Amino acid sequence: MKKAQREWHIERGDLKAATSARREFSVYLNAKAAGDDERYDAALIFGELVGNAVKCARTSVSVELWENGWTSLRVTDDGECFDTSSIAPQPLYAQSGRGLYIVNQLARTLDVASDNQHCEVTAVLPIRS
Repeated sequence: MKKAQREWHIERGDLKAATSARREFSVYLNAKAAGDDERYDAALIFGELVGNAVKCARTSVSVELWENGWTSLRVTDDGECFDTSSIAPQPLYAQSGRGLYIVNQLARTLDVASDNQHCEVTAVLPIRS
């Protein structure tokens, strides 16, 4: 089985580790032959998905970066998953919900899989691998 290009493991609520992972991801992006807009969009997707997972996980979050033509980001946590039907435009001053809508608009694809113990979100980023 092919190994992820890059992996991070972050404990629930560890914002310092999440910030460090985002910095490492930015270094990865800067090495890619992509435009500034695509790199910005990919960084935003990473921040939203990892930030949500770190807040919602019961214990930990796993983040994997895969390359297969396009770069994919898989974020898995052991918290409750969200209902994809709730991904819709939100009012400007809404307290939550805008991030996933933005991710859904910027990612090439967004897939969500869940069971009673895990939530797995995979976004295909606008970055060729």
